[in-house]
Amino acid sequence: MTDASHKRIEENDPKGKVLQHVKPDMMCGEIHTISMYQPTVIVDSHMHIQSGRCAPLQFVRDQGPGPVAMLQTATSASRGWIEGSGLTLGAIFTALFEPVWAPVRAVSQLFDNSPHNPDEGILQASPLIDLVAQQKKKTIEVAEGFILEREKVLTNYLMKEALYKDAPHLIFTSVVMTMDMEYCHIDGYFGLKVYNPLYTNREDIEANKPCAYWTPQHGEWVKAPRDNSVYVRRDKQANTSEKHMTPEEFDSYQEEARIEGITASYLDDKGNAREVKIVAAPVLLPDAETVLYENWIKQLQYTELAVVKYPLKLLPMYHFDPRRWHLEKNATEVLDKVGDRGIYLGFKMYTAQGYRPWDPRLPILKDFYAKCCLRGTPIVNHCTPKGAAAYERDEYFGFEHPLDGENDRKQKQDKRSAYFSRHFVSPRPGRNCWTEALNWWMDGCTYRLKTCTSAWPTSAGLPTWAWNGTARLLR
Repeated sequence: MTDASHKRIEENDPKGKVLQHVKPDMMCGEIHTISMYQPTVIVDSHMHIQSGRCAPLQFVRDQGPGPVAMLQTATSASRGWIEGSGLTLGAIFTALFEPVWAPVRAVSQLFDNSPHNPDEGILQASPLIDLVAQQKKKTIEVAEGFILEREKVLTNYLMKEALYKDAPHLIFTSVVMTMDMEYCHIDGYFGLKVYNPLYTNREDIEANKPCAYWTPQHGEWVKAPRDNSVYVRRDKQANTSEKHMTPEEFDSYQEEARIEGITASYLDDKGNAREVKIVAAPVLLPDAETVLYENWIKQLQYTELAVVKYPLKLLPMYHFDPRRWHLEKNATEVLDKVGDRGIYLGFKMYTAQGYRPWDPRLPILKDFYAKCCLRGTPIVNHCTPKGAAAYERDEYFGFEHPLDGENDRKQKQDKRSAYFSRHFVSPRPGRNCWTEALNWWMDGCTYRLKTCTSAWPTSAGLPTWAWNGTARLLR
């Protein structure tokens, strides 16, 4: 509280501007001086801190250059072998190319006036070595290292740049994208994870301590013709909860699957859960994967721990994969994790993981979009062919789902090589792409939003959709 005529320097402004924000108090006639804290904020609007070990091994094998990926898949390369070979290649690249580039960098620095990283010398190792070292860390460890490195960038670079050196209270924050990769294969449409956990006892389920993981592997026991590969049981409701098994129960489950197929589910055109049997082998993964793999629950826990530890330095987005939620009765409860109801700013989607933005196979999507619109919840999505695409993306061209109709068959007129990128990733016009989702919003979405929770007939809490076409068998 001070007299309005008293000139006082704003303490939070390094440029020393005089305070100009005053507010008269009508009750006592005094003048209150208000200090306006106005920091300069730099936002990295899209980045990741999740461990490379959040990715299933099949996906990791697929990420190398063409011949390397084929070799890794054909030899069933382990995660340790892939990481070890990466370090070896990095060392070879360093030995071959660094003697050439080091002198070039040294000369260029003599004529470059911009700030340089004091942690970097003239000799530098291949980025491949650092990449392998980083991806082996836990998500919380990656976050810790990122915060430290970002502070160095802020202090050693940005605050010395003419554009920022006089900026008041320079703040650097990052929007962190989580990455749910547990359904990044074709069988994700039926609620099957790539890695499905086994538990020694029931208490370990709550504690998220799997003793092993199994994966559905096609062609392990039977190579059946398409029409005999899968059959749909319409005479009973499917159990939509995740099947938790002990190793002993898994042994009998393997034998059952050998004869009848792996039990999975989908929602039919009435919104009811239907059971399917998929011809595949439930194959146990190596024990090393149980230790190395960081599942989705762990990734969320580590991310939230980092966000709480570094307030406003990491702004998280929740990864929404509809295949995780499409069989659950309270699927859209996930919206309570964002906005003023949760710690997350909004949703990150990554349709390149193996589903379409506007997907008749996942009726939950329309309800999810409508509720995001109602609540003003932002959605960020990956929309380029490059990136972390489903490792079975080439097989999607020949894949058929019980809810596929005429539109889905028309899509197969595209070239096989372009099919996945065009219909699962691209924002360009096409069936089931982002353009169609946005057109739904522009064309009458307001009416739908007003009626989505009352006028739409529902089953199991989900809207009913009338899709064209008859159910077809898979594979």
